[in-house]
Amino acid sequence: MASTKTRAVLDAASMTKNLLVGAYPGFVYGGPASRGVPVFCFHGVEPVLLEQQLRFLTENGYRTLSTDELHRIATGDRRPDLKSVMLTFDDGWGSLWSVGLPLFKKYNVRIVVLLAAGRIPWGDVGPTMDDRAQGRANSTEVPGRDSSDHPLLTWEEVRSMHDTGLVDFQSHTLTHARIFSSPRIVDFASPSILGRYTLLQMPEWSPEDPGPPRLGRPMYASAPRTGEARRYLEDPDLRAACEDYVAEQGGEQFFHRAGWRRELLGWVNHYRMSHTSMARYETDEERAQAVWRELRDSKELIEERLPGKSVTHVGYPWHCHSRLAVELSAKAGYLTNFVGKVRGRFIGIRPGEPCLVARVGGDFLFTLPGKGRVSLLRVLFNKLVRRSLSPES
Repeated sequence: MASTKTRAVLDAASMTKNLLVGAYPGFVYGGPASRGVPVFCFHGVEPVLLEQQLRFLTENGYRTLSTDELHRIATGDRRPDLKSVMLTFDDGWGSLWSVGLPLFKKYNVRIVVLLAAGRIPWGDVGPTMDDRAQGRANSTEVPGRDSSDHPLLTWEEVRSMHDTGLVDFQSHTLTHARIFSSPRIVDFASPSILGRYTLLQMPEWSPEDPGPPRLGRPMYASAPRTGEARRYLEDPDLRAACEDYVAEQGGEQFFHRAGWRRELLGWVNHYRMSHTSMARYETDEERAQAVWRELRDSKELIEERLPGKSVTHVGYPWHCHSRLAVELSAKAGYLTNFVGKVRGRFIGIRPGEPCLVARVGGDFLFTLPGKGRVSLLRVLFNKLVRRSLSPES
């Protein structure tokens, strides 16, 4: 995975390209609302911006849809209108409870949370903005939930949010996994490198060994599990040899040496020349079984935790899907697949196209027609300012 700064640059370049080729809905460029229902994608939330977004929607008469309502529009069983939108939130970040739920109740707004079900822990409910307002929580623990030691929702919070009738929980696969996809080593497990990965960004070495890794373990080029890439299964002897080499050279102290990465890469190249590699790519059957588990087990786990809930919609991490994943999703019982672009465009969903749902970033919500609408240039400026103020930038 690229660093946070590198990802920000790549994201900005991709967004610029998509804007220039007209990939976004017409309202983003200042035109009228498109006939396709806009589906917005968010992750965590913060108090001021979320309230501005929800107030904008309610004051302008927008209606937020559930997944089942959107599917009925897609199949032609229900006619869309220009005031329908969908708000989706990926992963299941704790700020949806601590910050979001009081505001969703205040504005009577419905949302869809695509839950990485296998990552959700058991635990008590945490404090909310309402608790802070009434003096039952301090000023920092509520808005700072996503960067805390317990950043994701707990199952108790999921159940409580589900019971409000405002939150539609659907699948975001089981583990939000990235896999190694190439023998190309991009780095090694070191204290500084491991500290840069967020909870859901760390690649998975193997289903049997999800981590955390020992220092010195090679880190290969990676890709989302639900994409087109096939898993590269590393040579276990090379991995062990790298870990042992670092341990023999002082463990954590090894990474204080100047040029340690070059030294370790040179040692790996020497090892590869003198040993027969046991590395391989997974088979077609292994790949299909792994993707199937991500889709099926997530659905079953959410339905088990929320008795009576029917999980029939899935969103893909990093918007990355393959033909195999879409085919297996139908077999698992999913009706729609939430992705990024569909046929090169971010138009949400159109009648008669129930399978793939394109989503546009939540930054563009304020470009919808209505009172308080802002220009595309203002959206881009605000986005730049937020990134410059982010502690991760």
